[in-house]
Amino acid sequence: MDSFSYLPKELLEDIMSRLPPNSLVRAKCLSKSWNTVISDFVNDPEFIARHLQNMKNKPSTSLVFRYRRGQFSLLTLYNDDGSEDHICSFSKDFYLPILRGEACQGAYHCDGIVCVVKDFSTIMLCNPAFQEFKLLPESSIKVVKPFCMGVGFGYDLRAKDYKLVRILRSRNIIAEVYALGTNSWREINVSQDIKICFENRSALYWRGVCYWVMYDSNDGDKDKILCFDMCNEEFRIITGPYESELEADWMGLFVWNDSLALFLSSEAHDPWSASSSSSSSLSESDSNDLNPVIIEICVLDNSFGAEGINGACSWTKSVYMTPPINVVNAFTFLKGDEFLIKDSHGQLVSYNIRTKKLRNIAIHGVGQNQIGNWACSYVESLVSVRWRR
Repeated sequence: MDSFSYLPKELLEDIMSRLPPNSLVRAKCLSKSWNTVISDFVNDPEFIARHLQNMKNKPSTSLVFRYRRGQFSLLTLYNDDGSEDHICSFSKDFYLPILRGEACQGAYHCDGIVCVVKDFSTIMLCNPAFQEFKLLPESSIKVVKPFCMGVGFGYDLRAKDYKLVRILRSRNIIAEVYALGTNSWREINVSQDIKICFENRSALYWRGVCYWVMYDSNDGDKDKILCFDMCNEEFRIITGPYESELEADWMGLFVWNDSLALFLSSEAHDPWSASSSSSSSLSESDSNDLNPVIIEICVLDNSFGAEGINGACSWTKSVYMTPPINVVNAFTFLKGDEFLIKDSHGQLVSYNIRTKKLRNIAIHGVGQNQIGNWACSYVESLVSVRWRR
């Protein structure tokens, strides 16, 4: 087929916007006319945005796991109506070239771009769907033995640009922002009065804001949330749910049904820490030899836009539960009320926090032994890491 003239442009665009990026790349090789039409689409910002939204609306969830030094796997779970006793999934290798055989500090995702931080001076952006990779320039900030306290990666809705923010500690607390559009770093203001210690250096990015769970030593080490607005490039602290019934041993942030949710647990073992990757099936004995993990989920009622850098926000306690298995790692929500966890046997399990139903994850592809520590969520896209303003 050498011509698309018999198809209305709107219909052709709709069809193309539903295809995964690798299918579009392969289709460009079919003929000169295919190459021309698809090239026009993938270079059109409006088409890229429409394609991204279609990929986000797919009935599946993709997660990146780090299972060996410098090696990653991509696990795609196919969501259903919840009636089956298992969830089908497929796992495959997910290579990031500069990290083969090397460790990394973290991986972050936004709109199909994965940001991999190896160390202070080596950071890479990549679009795995296109096999595009970009090493970021070194920061102009000269600090002695910098310690990275927190990293966040997201999208500035106003400037229409992707940004990386990181918070460093040397003699003072320093914050800087990298913008993909200018391919450069800038130092930004951060209050020296904020004495912060992060529960997890990786930020949750949601709706233009990065969030970190932290302790503020100026306020009796009470749990708080540090926020960074990607548009205004300003930090703000919001208080945690002090009325919680739990003395939380760990806390984590997730997006649950389009709301920001805070997980609190009373179990001393940290479900976000590294764990054994030995594989086994879920069994009834799992519930006989566990120390129950009590989990409370609170949902943030307020948006980021309250006045002032510090301010009170209200939380609503939505769930108080004790999963009937030994939770070793807590990963993320799937679509709806199902949460992905790893049990003490190294088995991935879905737990519905409403119905209390457990479902095994049936993995095809590289196997359970390559499902290590969760790195980030992922969605395929046409967004290029080589974009410049």
